[in-house]
Amino acid sequence: MSKGKMPIHKQVRIKHPDGRQIKVDEGLAPLLSSLWSLEIETEFSCQQTFEEGQSGKEEPTGPMWIAFSFSHDAEEFLDILYRSLNPNGEDWSEETPDTPEGAKWERVTGYWPTRDKPKDIWTYGVHLVIEEGLGPILRPSIDFPVTDYPWVLEVCRQRSGAVTEVVQ
Repeated sequence: MSKGKMPIHKQVRIKHPDGRQIKVDEGLAPLLSSLWSLEIETEFSCQQTFEEGQSGKEEPTGPMWIAFSFSHDAEEFLDILYRSLNPNGEDWSEETPDTPEGAKWERVTGYWPTRDKPKDIWTYGVHLVIEEGLGPILRPSIDFPVTDYPWVLEVCRQRSGAVTEVVQ
């Protein structure tokens, strides 16, 4: 989870494929709708955290983040992004190609063997939740830079074909 403060963003209700109406941050509604259409379940999210800026006021500088229901949901999300960058399934384990796609993958994985650490890397966390009747569950979360949101949204929308249904 991000170290910044959790702001209150404008919220909208969107329809989950199972019929539930779920309140989410307006800025993440299209992505969450696409993820749910892909049967990737989420628990909570934030469209951007705030941190104290140079002026002493809180500014929207932090990452976006999503907490997933289970590890397989986070893994499927990352797999979709990986396949969009590497459709031929080339081995990127030793050295990421010098391409825009390779630079994105370096930020996502935090793996940059041949150059300086990239800015705005993705970070990962795990939350322990005790569910009545289920016991302990580890819920993975992913923080990603706001600048990567258009790419993430485009990839997930193309894969899902989902249209966000905002409910009044």
